[in-house]
Amino acid sequence: MRVNEIRRELVVDAPIEKVWEALTASEHLSKWFGDSAEVDLRPGGRARFGWSEFDASTEAIVEVVDRPFRFSFRWESLKDTPVEQASTLVEFSLESAGERTRLLLVESGFAALPEDAYDHRFEENSSGWTSELEDLSVYVSAVSPVGSIHCPGVPSSSHGTPNIESCTTDEENPQPGSFEKRADEYERSATG
Repeated sequence: MRVNEIRRELVVDAPIEKVWEALTASEHLSKWFGDSAEVDLRPGGRARFGWSEFDASTEAIVEVVDRPFRFSFRWESLKDTPVEQASTLVEFSLESAGERTRLLLVESGFAALPEDAYDHRFEENSSGWTSELEDLSVYVSAVSPVGSIHCPGVPSSSHGTPNIESCTTDEENPQPGSFEKRADEYERSATG
């Protein structure tokens, strides 16, 4: 029997608005979800995500934009096949949990894929979301002023995220500033 969806839930140590920005703004997406992103943030808008380490990119169409609670897009599930012809639906649902954010990711539509593509796509995306959401959590926590960690000059892990064991907390190293400033600091520490 084919499984139709991937579900991942996590609590991110950042307020809902910061998580929303990281999920929807190209300049933040490209720091944790691959290394390049373009998003026309409106229903029907086009998006492109890229992973240079795999020499890969994928096209998407934005479905839902309900700031800061829900963001979804359909992305191509078969190489060289337009999104409109073969895709899965990726849905992010956010819920405020005080100074943290509860995030639910559901990617669905796998059961409709052709047999030869199903196993590969489901396995690749299942492990991919585990890794990418870990990167999101570390990235947003590192750049968020609430409960943040700071990782300047810290060597990156194999996923491009800072080695969290070497980072300091707000109490150890207060760093006032905007989300964007912290994103720039994170980028410098992740690239080295």
